[in-house]
Amino acid sequence: DQVASPLERLRDASGSTEISPASDDEPERAEPNSAEQLIGDRFRQKYENAGSFSEERFERYTKAAQLYLQQGRYHRAADSFTLACMYKPGDSRAYLGKSQALLAAGQYADSVLFLARAIELDPDRTLAKTNLVEILGGPDAFIRRITDLEEAAAATDAPQLQLLLAYIYHQMDRPQEARAAIEAAQSKLPPSLPIDLLKAAVGG
Repeated sequence: DQVASPLERLRDASGSTEISPASDDEPERAEPNSAEQLIGDRFRQKYENAGSFSEERFERYTKAAQLYLQQGRYHRAADSFTLACMYKPGDSRAYLGKSQALLAAGQYADSVLFLARAIELDPDRTLAKTNLVEILGGPDAFIRRITDLEEAAAATDAPQLQLLLAYIYHQMDRPQEARAAIEAAQSKLPPSLPIDLLKAAVGG
C-alpha cells in the first residue's frame, strides 16, 4: 500500500440520558441493572450520534467537492474530499473523488496514490465506469489532460503513472492500452493488491 495510513478520525458527539426516579415499590436488587442500563443507553446514544454526525459531515464535504469539480476548482475539490475522508476513512468514494480532482489538476503522482487506496477499499465501485470526460472539464480538457499524462509517463521513469493510465484507458474502453499500461506498471512496481485488482478488471 503506497498510501499513507488513513487520515485521523474525527469524533464530535455528545449524548445525555435523563434518569427517571425509581418507583417506591421497585425492588432494590433492580438498581444495579438500572445503572447498567443507563450506562448502556449513554454509550449507545453517543455512538449513534457520532455515526450520524460523521455521515452528515461526509455528505456535506462530498457534495461541496463535487460542486468544486463542476466549477473547475480542482484544488478546492481535493481539499473537500480530504475532509470527507476524515469523517469516513473507510469509504472509497472520497478517495476516488480526491484522485480524480488531483488528476484534473495535473497532480498525477498524488492522484494515483488515492486511486490505489480507493481500489483497495472498494474495487467494484472504484473500477465501475464513470464519466471522466465530464469530471475533467469536458472533451477538450480531457484530451489535454490525458495527452499530458501520457507524455509525462513516457518521459519519466515513474511506473505509477502507468497505473493511472491503465485506470483511464479502462474507463475509456480501450482494453488493449489498459493491459499494456498495467503490465508496464507491474513490471517495475512491487506486488500490490490495487495492481492485481485493476489487472483483473481490464482482463489482464
